[in-house]
Amino acid sequence: MKLTPGELRHILFGYSLSGADKGRASSAAFLYHDGTLTYEYGSREAHNERKITFQVSQQCLQSVKKIISENAEPLGSVREKINGSASVESENCFIFDGMLIIDWDLTRWYLEEDRKKHPEYYSNSVKVALTENYVRDIFDEICLMIEKDDKQMKYARTVLTDL
Repeated sequence: MKLTPGELRHILFGYSLSGADKGRASSAAFLYHDGTLTYEYGSREAHNERKITFQVSQQCLQSVKKIISENAEPLGSVREKINGSASVESENCFIFDGMLIIDWDLTRWYLEEDRKKHPEYYSNSVKVALTENYVRDIFDEICLMIEKDDKQMKYARTVLTDL
């Protein structure tokens, strides 16, 4: 998924996984500054692109902004360590208020297991793992906030339509 600087400016939080390099479907989730949340997935080549859109509550939007604001400086530092020469079109792209953090795979690392299974690599990889875990922690915290809001919105719609 290719994002222009103009589009990126409107995104508060998001994730994009490009599948174009291996024929896989791409997927993306973007929360915009106005509270619009979109999920996009599919493949243009296969003509099966789909997009789902809804609004998050103002409370949720403010909470997401607060989380990003409180972590802006460390995320900026992490971005410099992780991004390197990465390309948005061929990588996982995490977005925090216009800041891109690009990596092959920000998978959660389980350091104690890694230390036991691969002690020869542990000392070299622990800094990378801690850095990636930090980004993943922020990402997961925001996702949980949005999921909680989504459940509340679905419940509210159910109650209102049942009256």
